[in-house]
Amino acid sequence: MELNKREKNTIGRILYNIFKESDWKDLISTCYPNMEDYEEYENFFKNLYWDNDPAESQCMAVFSDLFDACEDDVVKYLQNHYLFESRIRTTDVCIYKKFFDEEIDDVEVENEEMPNDIIKSALADVQLLVADNRPADAVDRIHTALHAFARQKCADLGDDGERTLIADMSAISKYYRDNHNEDGAKILSSLNKFLDVLNEARNKRSLAHPNSSLMDSPESVLLINVAKSIMKYLNTLEN
Repeated sequence: MELNKREKNTIGRILYNIFKESDWKDLISTCYPNMEDYEEYENFFKNLYWDNDPAESQCMAVFSDLFDACEDDVVKYLQNHYLFESRIRTTDVCIYKKFFDEEIDDVEVENEEMPNDIIKSALADVQLLVADNRPADAVDRIHTALHAFARQKCADLGDDGERTLIADMSAISKYYRDNHNEDGAKILSSLNKFLDVLNEARNKRSLAHPNSSLMDSPESVLLINVAKSIMKYLNTLEN
């Protein structure tokens, strides 16, 4: 298993919050079974007990050292820890998948059902990035796919204007409201807040621009799945 520095630090912070001293000793003993080996961790346990300022950063450093020293034993211990699975699943879905070998719960969209090559290409990129445990890298691609889909849907409805994603979705909602699909129109109208969040994520938390940070994995997967669900739904509606 490969863990980069960010992933190791994420796990270290989780262990800082869920581990008791006995858990740390059990984990350390998986690598160093002799009690004498605990001596180098004396300062660590002292800071942990008193919750001194260095404790969290030391947890990250200790986990990183242990993982590098005896990866298989550390992974097995964490896989069997009663709190680790639920905490890592809600914190970072990509790390969770590495530990528990489960597929990211990704909404499936049949590319062949999509109306043009731009949408198909963007969705193909999304699929590859999610499969590679990089959903945050796919945020700008799913935005492109949804915007291209909305623009194509508007064209299919006889509206060829090039507008923002929200404006295109509003036009689609209005069309179905005017054509006796009140329930669908209400649902689509209610998605404006989601579209705001997707726009902001694309502009400020994705690879579309040189941003300082990316959106976390669970939230990236959520954005991707909601956007895909919108496309799947609109694909079922008659023009």
